[in-house]
Amino acid sequence: FTVLLATISCTKSPQATIEGHVTEAADKMLYLDHIGVERAIVADSTKLDKDGAFRFRVPQPECFDFYRLRIGKEMVYLSIDSTETITLSATLPSMSAAYEVEGSEDNLMLKELAHKQFDLQQTIQQVAREASTMNAAQIRIDELVQEYKKAVRMEYIFPDPGKPYAYFALFQRLNGQPIFDPSTNRDDIRCFAAVATNLDLFYPEAERTKNLKSIALKGMRNTRPAQPVDYSVLEGKI
Repeated sequence: FTVLLATISCTKSPQATIEGHVTEAADKMLYLDHIGVERAIVADSTKLDKDGAFRFRVPQPECFDFYRLRIGKEMVYLSIDSTETITLSATLPSMSAAYEVEGSEDNLMLKELAHKQFDLQQTIQQVAREASTMNAAQIRIDELVQEYKKAVRMEYIFPDPGKPYAYFALFQRLNGQPIFDPSTNRDDIRCFAAVATNLDLFYPEAERTKNLKSIALKGMRNTRPAQPVDYSVLEGKI
């Protein structure tokens, strides 16, 4: 009995591993941020040597979870949903735009999304520089954003709304502003509702699920069509 208690007490909680190399980054601090529902906090950090090797361990989440590797303004977002080992290789100063990731199909999809968002941002900046007027620029930018949203809906959200990258896509931003607006845009609300419904099947008690359901329900209430007035009940009362 005593031996059994000792064995249980020494058993470690399941963990996932995030490891790899960031070259050209000697003496730089590499931070691992945990991206929570409300905010991001530093989960761990390490000072890189000339080889740029790093290894972090994180707890297995109840639902999928998100982390961010960060050096200065260079960032890479990763998802964790089990006890997998995620391996990343990158080079400064282009860590955000050019990195390789192995160990998870979900993270390859996250990489695709990040690159598409980066390309959209670059295109929008070019349009803003070259447009003849501010109005012309805004019209073209709105078109680009709508095209992007349509592609993301059809390629990343609706095919499998329970995936981490489907959730991640909902919260992408441009210049600090959300690409998908779940407060007033009915098409965007459908995206949030699809992901929330799927997560509720598998992770009903997870914080991310409850938060997403709340956002979707609030959006539905905000955009619910006004009920027509039944004037027949007023007949003979005027």
